[in-house]
Parts: sequence; C-alpha cells; structure tokens
Amino acid sequence: MATVFAAADPAMFDRVLFRLEEVGSLSGIVVANDRASFEIRLEGSGERRRRVQTKLDWLEAHAGGREERRSEIRIVPRRRTVQFRRPGEEPFTTRILDVSPSGASLSMPIRPGIGETVLVGRRYAEVVRHSDEGVAVRFKLPFAQASFGEDVEL
Repeated sequence: MATVFAAADPAMFDRVLFRLEEVGSLSGIVVANDRASFEIRLEGSGERRRRVQTKLDWLEAHAGGREERRSEIRIVPRRRTVQFRRPGEEPFTTRILDVSPSGASLSMPIRPGIGETVLVGRRYAEVVRHSDEGVAVRFKLPFAQASFGEDVEL
C-alpha cells in the first residue's frame, strides 16, 4: 500500500501509473480516496516490491543531504576542462568539479533544463540537477570500472 498526496482525484479502483525520481515507475489500483490524498495497492512481483522498498528505505536513511545519497565514489580528474554542447548549439568549454562512473558535476554559467540531453566531451548525458556552480549530469552510458580513474577523459 502507498499513500499519494497529489492534485489528482482518481476514482475508486482506477489504475494509476506514476514515476518517482530515483525509484522508477510504479502502478497500482486506487483503494481509498479522501480528496487530499489517495491510497493505492501497488502492483508488481514480490521481487519488484522488495527492490522498491529497499530503495525507499535507502533514500529515507540518506535523506540528510545530497552528498550522503551518492552511491559511487567521485573523483577530480587530472584534465578538468571538457567541451559541453546542447543540441543545435555551438560547444563551449566548461570545468569538471568532480566525476563518477555514472555522472559528473560541472561548473558553468548556464543551466540547461533538468532532463535535457547534452553532450559532455564524447559522452551523452542527461541534466539531473542544478547547483549554485552549474549542473550535474548522468551519463547515458556509464564508464566501466576498469576504465575509470584520475586520467579519465569524457
């Protein structure tokens, strides 16, 4: 069971589908509705439910700050500059703040939209967060552990 607080007002027994950032897509059947929220009976295999619950537990335990939620080690590479390109625009040079096998934090004056696909060096990535210094991106294809280190080039 899950309680959802949303502007939506589904009818009893409606099937709902929604996406939670960092968890994924969830679906279920509405079993209670009080206008301010509604409850759903989640669908999915026992294994899927176990994985979702494990992820939710981990997120709750690490909700104190962004740094603690990172699941991979982040390094500062030797080569700190990289070309950044938005679709249909000219590339420009930006500075790498840190990088992990699955993403990077970049210092830059512009803030592409969250969810926007960009090219960082030779890697396609998705903008996942804005910060005071720039943006964080998640690579579409993460680095293999064997090819990741201080000499990594994006």
